[in-house]
Amino acid sequence: MTEASGPAPEPVCSRHPDRVSYIQCTRCGNPICTECMIPAAVGFQCPSCVSSARVAPVHTPAGGAEISRPYVTYALIGINIAVFLWQLSLGIDQSATSWGMWPVGIATQGEYWSLLSSAFLH
Repeated sequence: MTEASGPAPEPVCSRHPDRVSYIQCTRCGNPICTECMIPAAVGFQCPSCVSSARVAPVHTPAGGAEISRPYVTYALIGINIAVFLWQLSLGIDQSATSWGMWPVGIATQGEYWSLLSSAFLH
């Protein structure tokens, strides 16, 4: 013969034993009260599961790792400042005719380097 057991005890919050809760953490399944609930992508999680979760590393849209200092950008800014000062020392017209983009010179004389050097002239 089986013994008849009484009604099942009401679930209580694991952090607040005086509060009855029928909401469970989606990770561990422990009951959590409304004060302890932390919204997740699906359902709610308890604070202990959230604190033990690993955070995914940050990646750029192209998949590379996030960098702390933009050294390439700093180098390009430095090159632009140096070329601007060089251009001022030579004279704007002289440097523009020697190093600027001249479509006829590119087409007829093969001065393809001016495609790059003209990007740094101001």
